[in-house]
Amino acid sequence: MIKRVLLWAKTTDIWIVLAQIYTVFLCLFMIKNGLYGLAESDKYVGLAAFVLLMILSFRYSLYKRFVWWVFAVFFVMTYISGFVEGLGIMRTFGSSVHRNWYIYLLAMVVARTLKEQKKMRWLIILFSVQTTALAIVFVISVIGATKKLFNPDYQVFHRFGSFVNGRLSTFSSSNTAGPAAAILILLSVILIYLLKGSRFRILTNVFWGIYIVIGWIALGLSRSRGAIIATSIGLGVFFFTIIYDRIQTNKIKAFFAASAVCAGVALVSLGICLVPKPVFDVCVTNYAEKMRPDLADLVKEKMEVADVTYGLTTLTDRTQIWTATINMLDEKPRRWVIGITPQKIPETYVLDIYEGRPEITIMSVHNGYLEQLFIYGIPGAAITALLLCIWMVRIVICVLWQKTTTQDKILASLPALAVVNAMVEAFLFPFYVIYPISFYFFVGEGCLEGTMGKKEKSIKVRIIIALCVILGISAVGYITYRAYTESDKKYRYVADYEAEPQDPNDFVRLNTNIKSEMMSADYWINLRNTGEAKASGERLSLAEIDRLNYLNRRMITTATTSFSLYDVGDLFYYKVAKTFVKDTMKTVNAPEKFLLNGVPTDKEYWESLEEKANIEAIDSRISVKFGVSVCNSVLRRYPTDDKIYSVDSNLYYDEIAQSDLIPFMPVAVLHESADGEWYYVLTYGYGGWIRKECIALYETKDEWLSFAEAKDFIIVTGKELRLPTDPYEQELSGTLVPMGTKLPVVALKDAPEDIHNRIGFGNYIAKLPKRKQDGTVEDVYVLIPASEDVNLGYLPFTEENVAKLAFKHLGAGYGWAGDNNGQDCSGYVREIYGCFGYNMPRSAKAQADMECTASYDVVKKSADDIMEILKDAPIGTLLYFPGHIMLYLGNENGVAYCISSVGNFARIQDNVAVQREVNTVVITDMNDTVRADGIPWISSLTKIVIP
Repeated sequence: MIKRVLLWAKTTDIWIVLAQIYTVFLCLFMIKNGLYGLAESDKYVGLAAFVLLMILSFRYSLYKRFVWWVFAVFFVMTYISGFVEGLGIMRTFGSSVHRNWYIYLLAMVVARTLKEQKKMRWLIILFSVQTTALAIVFVISVIGATKKLFNPDYQVFHRFGSFVNGRLSTFSSSNTAGPAAAILILLSVILIYLLKGSRFRILTNVFWGIYIVIGWIALGLSRSRGAIIATSIGLGVFFFTIIYDRIQTNKIKAFFAASAVCAGVALVSLGICLVPKPVFDVCVTNYAEKMRPDLADLVKEKMEVADVTYGLTTLTDRTQIWTATINMLDEKPRRWVIGITPQKIPETYVLDIYEGRPEITIMSVHNGYLEQLFIYGIPGAAITALLLCIWMVRIVICVLWQKTTTQDKILASLPALAVVNAMVEAFLFPFYVIYPISFYFFVGEGCLEGTMGKKEKSIKVRIIIALCVILGISAVGYITYRAYTESDKKYRYVADYEAEPQDPNDFVRLNTNIKSEMMSADYWINLRNTGEAKASGERLSLAEIDRLNYLNRRMITTATTSFSLYDVGDLFYYKVAKTFVKDTMKTVNAPEKFLLNGVPTDKEYWESLEEKANIEAIDSRISVKFGVSVCNSVLRRYPTDDKIYSVDSNLYYDEIAQSDLIPFMPVAVLHESADGEWYYVLTYGYGGWIRKECIALYETKDEWLSFAEAKDFIIVTGKELRLPTDPYEQELSGTLVPMGTKLPVVALKDAPEDIHNRIGFGNYIAKLPKRKQDGTVEDVYVLIPASEDVNLGYLPFTEENVAKLAFKHLGAGYGWAGDNNGQDCSGYVREIYGCFGYNMPRSAKAQADMECTASYDVVKKSADDIMEILKDAPIGTLLYFPGHIMLYLGNENGVAYCISSVGNFARIQDNVAVQREVNTVVITDMNDTVRADGIPWISSLTKIVIP
């Protein structure tokens, strides 16, 4: 019984009948697939095609043919690559790309197996079903797309079509609508020829003539350049075969005559296909202008299409994909061997990958031939290229030399159509989408191959073929091996070298007589530790520092009075306020020596600044407002943002800058500018103008004092702290807080656990003021990582800590009055000593005159006497001469060294003091460095202050 069943299965023709029925079904499946995309059930369509393909291959002994084994090798390679990628059996055998291969090959096998009348009947049915389905779809598409022009919300048949960038888009794109329209035209023309002997030929001619018109309109509206060119060539080949077969006497004459007709038909077809779009545009815009004038401009805009130049550019831009493909293959060397595997399409969508590549400069571009290389690797791409070459040679042989009917030969127009379209649009071999134009490439090739007689090859021919096959396999194997190994070297390459010792002196410029080891705080700490003193010992307690702060509290001074910021009451005497505002102003006797935006100022400019200061409005007792700065800014001598520079100065010295105003510094507000945009404020040691938006006001002085004298705080001990970005508190996010700034913090028991959707694990919780819309203070919580360079409370006052803090600024830029996010000499000193709780005056002169542990007046002292005083001076001793203050580091071999934020100094060259602009925090040899008058720094000192 089993033998009978097997014998029946081996001899029956039921399989070819089922395959014919199934291919007709596939015509409709392609339409569905194009309109609605992939579905889970599509894999069963591919499975049925695979089963029928295998049955037909063994039923008709196709396994005896060379091409069959080429395909077998190809599929085995792709299956193995799927297993290598770790994909399952169903995934490996059932990918969308493989499914399309099975469908295309089934169509080719059916076309090759059927003979004469059976084949013609099958083709007529197949072509009729396909053209009818495509015609219906295109009619619906054009109608639906046109309605959408006038009604964007129109949803009936919304999947079928629309106008995108002026082009008819069906089957998801104008680039797929065009090839489908090309198939509709060519199949209709072929059907008219095949049915020319039918008694219903008049009816069929009219019927498929209408289909040709529908296809022509759809093709023209799609403006698919590849499809238009392919249609012209396909029709040309169609007429070439007819003319070539009719001239039997002279084949050379027949070839040239047929070629001329082919060229003529192609050119005429090309011109005709360009007609529908402009005609349709005119009709639609005229209708819009007459019936819907409100939509006329919108309709015109939707119907605009890119010019020919764009089309030519995108064609040439496809060459950019070569570099992108090579680089993508190089990224994973095994891709050269197995590609990305077809099982990973469409999840690894090749077009999307290309569009994201930096090598490609246009928005959308692809190249199907290189995509084959990317999908299958070199071996797989080589096999597909071999198959294409074999098929194309056979088609040419069949048309020009094979003795067969014209009915068979005209089917060569289908492969010609597909190949020409692929040359432009680069779609031919199976992709994750199934294309009718590719389907009929295999149908046409199968039909032509089936008509060719099989000749027995001589032993010589067989040997030559075998040698060519071996040579080809060897070449492909060698190219694959080389590409893989070279790519693998790049992929796995790790530089095999030993790092050569680097000398910092080759990269970091050092001051004269400064060695590279001196650029570290540890050097000076160790130098200090070699004596009797220890740099780690605490020099003063917080109580002792607080006593010095009390003695130095009266930093705000005029010619007749001095007081502390905290002495300012709710009321302030207006004459004193006037004095402060006037003293802040700059005395300008020669305005032309000052530049504003590179242009000399004049007397009127300075008078306008004085008017803006609104001094005359200070004529009665002043109600003081107490506030705090909420930004990192600079106090100004006048209420202006203008930057004024002296003719003989540089951009580091803004003549209007008065002093720095760091964030969260307490201020007392005395006055407003005439335009109401500026406050005149007093702070530690200085008064000056600041924009209102930089100040937040407290309601009472008690609240202000509570913030200024907070008991729990962290101190910034790094060069600066950038407050974390907080999307809930944009005002303070990213604020730069310099060294020595106090930031009040709250204990965990007094703070919420959740702060702005964060639980502050590993953070201090700072309570900082920000400015509300009405200008008053609002306290907000800010999380500051404990890993930042901050300290809970003041640092112990040791020489070691002074040195470490000082060197955190080494190399930083100079900033007169704290401008340019830098510090001048006194601001640098004040920041460092602020970390220990010192509240130092702001100017260098005031710092030199302050109450301290010990102070030495050295105006009349010699360099040797000064060196004797400094012999045991601690690190951080203040060294002062008029205009500059420095921090003492130590002495070595009778040379004193200091660190300071310096604007300029001089060197003796050829017995002349040559001044240099430095504008940097720098270590200085005080014996060799001189002032502009040629006197060494060590000899210029007038005051030595030990805090």
